[in-house]
Amino acid sequence: MLGLYVKGSMKLAGPLTDNAGGAVVLEVAGESEAKAIVAADPAVKSGVFLCEMHPWELKPWGKYAKKAKSSAQPGTPADAKPLPHD
Repeated sequence: MLGLYVKGSMKLAGPLTDNAGGAVVLEVAGESEAKAIVAADPAVKSGVFLCEMHPWELKPWGKYAKKAKSSAQPGTPADAKPLPHD
């Protein structure tokens, strides 16, 4: 896992605090690269870990917050504005 992090493929990883498993966030070129990484994992290969893959899109929440704040009317909280949907 550390090698994946150093390479830049793994962005985040850690256990779920309810002991239901763990999560790993990969940033790779595509699904085939993600599948290859998972297939090569020794814990997955040995059956210690099971894997489910789900595509995920990181939203630019900082941009949304800045836009909401700049479009808020004076005296109106910025978080009262609806956020745009991409």
